[in-house]
Amino acid sequence: MSQFDSTARPRPQAAVEFIEGPPGRDGSTHFVAAGEIGAALALDLAGRNDTLLVATLTANATITVSGLTAGAQFRLLLKQDTPGGRTASLTDGTSTLALPLNPAAGDSTVLDCVSPNGTDIVIQL
Repeated sequence: MSQFDSTARPRPQAAVEFIEGPPGRDGSTHFVAAGEIGAALALDLAGRNDTLLVATLTANATITVSGLTAGAQFRLLLKQDTPGGRTASLTDGTSTLALPLNPAAGDSTVLDCVSPNGTDIVIQL
């Protein structure tokens, strides 16, 4: 059984488990297979500088990011479910930002994010 097999065990809705994926050039890439996510997802990036989150939206979702450090980078790959039209926002618990998603059913959006100072999040389209 592959460590990336999403059928291996159910994925939590409220928090995600970090799974070591194939390392990037610097050996620090972390792959997060969240599966289908509903209304809320907690993404703790403490000690993880380079993270890829892959998820399918089954409801309008809020992704709460914590553990940011200066220079931390993460990529969100969010896929719409069959009805499509789902929205997503990113929050640190203090401020919230609506994410620009492709609303078409089955389509995916990739967002590159970086925290230049450990507080702010910049989304690179």
